[in-house]
Amino acid sequence: MPSHQSPFPRYEWPAGKSCGFCFTVDVDAESVHLWNLRNDQSERILGPMERRIFGPRTGSWRLLDLLDRYGIKGTFFVPGYVAETYPDLLPAFVGRGLGKFLLTRAVERAWARGATRVWLHTSSLDHASALPNYLARGFSIWKQETYEV
Repeated sequence: MPSHQSPFPRYEWPAGKSCGFCFTVDVDAESVHLWNLRNDQSERILGPMERRIFGPRTGSWRLLDLLDRYGIKGTFFVPGYVAETYPDLLPAFVGRGLGKFLLTRAVERAWARGATRVWLHTSSLDHASALPNYLARGFSIWKQETYEV
């Protein structure tokens, strides 16, 4: 029996559920090697880079099929370099309801822990469906600002 007690209140699972599962994927591709080895060592990193490239070329698509087959929600974290290098990848993750699921659970958790206010900051760089998602989760627009870039 564990000897440590969590300082947080016991979580009440929705709809009679008894556990949760969070599936996240970091689609880093070769960005890790390009960042860590910012000089010409291409012969030494060719193998590791090829393994990293498997994710955006093949692995991510297989994972999407698997998630669809079993109705599992997941969240994909994609660095900017990967989004630019593999432009077909990001649209495959958008519109799957993953943001809705993640945001709903985060907001529920915040209120369950006694929050009196939950703030969310965004910008015009966010996806076009982001603001409707935030509003549907109970957020309201408090302030809008425009900046010259």
